[in-house]
Amino acid sequence: MKTKIINILSHIPDYDFLKDEPRPTVNWDTPDGNWVGIYRNEIPDKLGKEVLKFTDEFEYEVWQPDYRADKIYSHQFEDGLIHRLFPAEDVPEIHGLKIRKEITSPVMVEFLNEYAGENKVVINLNGDFSKFIYAILKNCGHLPVLQTFRGTINLPETMAFKKRRNVLATVNYINKHLITKKLIRKVDYVTYQNNLNQNTLEKIYRGPKAKLTSGCDFSFWKKLDKKASRKELNLPENTPIFLTSSLLIMRKQIDKLLDVLKELDQQHDFLLLISGHGTEEYEKYLQEVAKPLMDKGKVKFIGFHTGDKLRKYYSSSDLFINPSMSEGGPVSAMKALACETPLFCTNVGNVAETMRENGTGILVDPFDYQQWKEKLNSFLNGERVIPFDRKKAEELYDWQKIAARFTAIYRKLHEQHIYNNRKAVPLNNRKPMKPDAGNRQKV
Repeated sequence: MKTKIINILSHIPDYDFLKDEPRPTVNWDTPDGNWVGIYRNEIPDKLGKEVLKFTDEFEYEVWQPDYRADKIYSHQFEDGLIHRLFPAEDVPEIHGLKIRKEITSPVMVEFLNEYAGENKVVINLNGDFSKFIYAILKNCGHLPVLQTFRGTINLPETMAFKKRRNVLATVNYINKHLITKKLIRKVDYVTYQNNLNQNTLEKIYRGPKAKLTSGCDFSFWKKLDKKASRKELNLPENTPIFLTSSLLIMRKQIDKLLDVLKELDQQHDFLLLISGHGTEEYEKYLQEVAKPLMDKGKVKFIGFHTGDKLRKYYSSSDLFINPSMSEGGPVSAMKALACETPLFCTNVGNVAETMRENGTGILVDPFDYQQWKEKLNSFLNGERVIPFDRKKAEELYDWQKIAARFTAIYRKLHEQHIYNNRKAVPLNNRKPMKPDAGNRQKV
């Protein structure tokens, strides 16, 4: 019997962001007249696909909570990956003077307990510690667990003593910190994407860890002819073109980028292409901010794109801009490196750390908008941007390289845990696992 990797998401499918798109190919009608579907656009889906390509020693499943689901919905794709949707609900949480809601899925926790009794499993949790993750660790912490921080390492301790109007919320963060400190003992391995808050993690977790990101397919994401790409996309031949591609949400700071470009409008000719999707309200807000530049033909919202068309946009661009205030990678910047598109990036996330260590690209403070303006002005005046070596980027960010490193961790978790009698071994008596140097992503 093969070990099953159960990669668990802690958020629902992107129904709100994709409401103008058709249903995904895999979908079901629900009794209340709604529907559920699997887009297979989540990072665990992509990781699972690459792991299954890399090795046949595991089976791979992605589990996801879904408010719309009235039961468990499952589908197995042609490559063998299984994606399951589980009924989800909100639970209230007192947060100082406020009440917040957090997602949870008792159905998933119960199913996991039963499933683990019948199969050999390795659990891969994603995201920050929450009530949902706490519930899994409390009930299934006897199983081998990999905790993956997809973005910045956000732990309750980092939030506890920040200045806030809701002073009593500090008590909640302290309480969460104590719970996290206790339950993280049930985590056997940690992967993280960037160094921010790593010291805070090491205060409460002393086990093995590896710096690992998501990835992209370097055999596909490669530089195409710029002139031909611009012609095919009906873009101006000689105008400096900027591209940004992401979810259209506040954290990405597209509005701040637009404000900076307004200040450069009178001095320079340029075209900013904005690729991505968001809620109807936020997209409308961004279009209002962009209107003065849109009226001049200097900004275009090109919609959500993937595949060959997005590759042509990368190849058409003189500069890829990632203006986010917080990032894990991001994958969009990895694609820019693969397409050899010069990169302007806020100093957050794994790619920014790699750029800084290699002295490449344009790095700016995420909140110093005057610095953004100065750097973009210099670029438009002809200042050269030092490119990142594509072969080095491929070694760091190609999906098959990433899959190989995750596979080594999954294998280690599988090999070093004795399933039949592990419950009888007190957590404090477990022998610490030594991290493999080959599992660490060098940057």
